[in-house]
Amino acid sequence: MKDFFKKVKRITEKISSEIDILLTFWLFKVMDFFGYTSTGMRLRPMLLRFFGFKVGKKVRLGYGIKIFKRSDNVIIKDHAGINHNVYIDASGKVEFGEYCMVGFNTTFITSKHSIRIKYKDFRPHTSAPIIVEDYAWIASHVIILPGVTIGRGAIIAAGSVVTKSIPPNCLVSGNPATIIREFKTFDKRLRIPELIDSVTEAEITSDIT
Repeated sequence: MKDFFKKVKRITEKISSEIDILLTFWLFKVMDFFGYTSTGMRLRPMLLRFFGFKVGKKVRLGYGIKIFKRSDNVIIKDHAGINHNVYIDASGKVEFGEYCMVGFNTTFITSKHSIRIKYKDFRPHTSAPIIVEDYAWIASHVIILPGVTIGRGAIIAAGSVVTKSIPPNCLVSGNPATIIREFKTFDKRLRIPELIDSVTEAEITSDIT
């Protein structure tokens, strides 16, 4: 009898997951009606909050964003911006910090398969979270792999493949991504459009090692 209830629980969880994936897919399809407009980028977060997504205030979401697997694994905090055609594998937790920016066509992968083959389980599936901390900036066409944390204020150059966690206040680039430059201090004005005009060229130059 115990095995029976375990089987029922697994089936119920599977059905719940499939329904969540289906509803999320169609919800994002509806949101794409607004196209690439700035109005659409402001309306999408409001719609997601209405349907129970963990989306903060003054968030901007682009066209063509796709979330695969569990929608409740995605957390988007206040003032975050995610550009067009970003793919989020939400098999594991994916968290976007405040004022972080994500460029178009970027991919977040939280799941992977083991290279070892096991009986009745061809290649076991595992997942690990991705955390993007406050004020981080991820440029376009970046791939971020499972278990990675992008440090506060870090910048990921376009086309990079991030295979391990990135420390705060640095610029990384390449495949795999490596540190190209470090910043002595962190000035959040450089990450907030409303404040960036208040930063002088001398301040920017003196901040780079």
